[in-house]
Amino acid sequence: MDHDPITLDDYFNPELTEILRQRDLARRLASRLTRKIVLAFFGMAVVMFLPFVFPRYRDFDVIRNSPIFRYLLLFMVLYVLIAILSVRQNLTEPTPRSERWLRRHLSVTDLVAFIALLLAVLVSINTFFVSFATVDGRSMEPTLQPFDSIILRHFDVEYERFDLVVVNINRNVYYIKRIIGMPGDTIVFEGAQLTINGVVYEEPYLKSGTVTCSGDTPCEYTVPEGHVFIMGDNRDNSTDSRNNGIGPIPLEQVFGRVSFRIGPADAIGPVQ
Repeated sequence: MDHDPITLDDYFNPELTEILRQRDLARRLASRLTRKIVLAFFGMAVVMFLPFVFPRYRDFDVIRNSPIFRYLLLFMVLYVLIAILSVRQNLTEPTPRSERWLRRHLSVTDLVAFIALLLAVLVSINTFFVSFATVDGRSMEPTLQPFDSIILRHFDVEYERFDLVVVNINRNVYYIKRIIGMPGDTIVFEGAQLTINGVVYEEPYLKSGTVTCSGDTPCEYTVPEGHVFIMGDNRDNSTDSRNNGIGPIPLEQVFGRVSFRIGPADAIGPVQ
């Protein structure tokens, strides 16, 4: 179809000028909104799929394991879809209300994109660097107490004797223990005395008077290559490598070093 040409007078037509202004403003706002939508979708994709690509620390993901996570994610996805529809509608048929609607969606989408990217950062930190965990049980007393919150470092970690570590003994069941023996070590407990490869070691982290091996016969263990010998500091109340059903733990079942306690408030600090 032929269209009437726009004359010079049309540019001074207030009504036409306002329509052109609305269209230009709608395009600019829609462009900003589209960028925010892309950022929001990127953040949500990281949150949803990264733990499945790298699943080793998925059980420690406090974000995805939170009861409100699914509801928050559902809200963000629905809102972003609504924002997409708003962009299409207001670009196709700009109206005097387009600017108001687009600015409103832009404001909320800013918040959604920020939350999505923040969650993506937290999930990435858990996947690749450090995780958070809570002590369950008394096997590490007096070093750690029940319900203590700790930071688990698993990036570029080389384990050493006497490190506190998180180990996976049974499926989806994790324990905090202390490495006593490294691969190839010969460990001997005689009463309260610890000897490793013929060298006597003090254990200052134990309660005074703790006897690891009672009786007249020393308790001796040899650690296979690729394994570590782990024990709880509460020797009378710990399921660890001394048990026949557990024994030395393969290194691939060690999930990281406990380096810092973040709760309760009166106990915040490094953990030895």
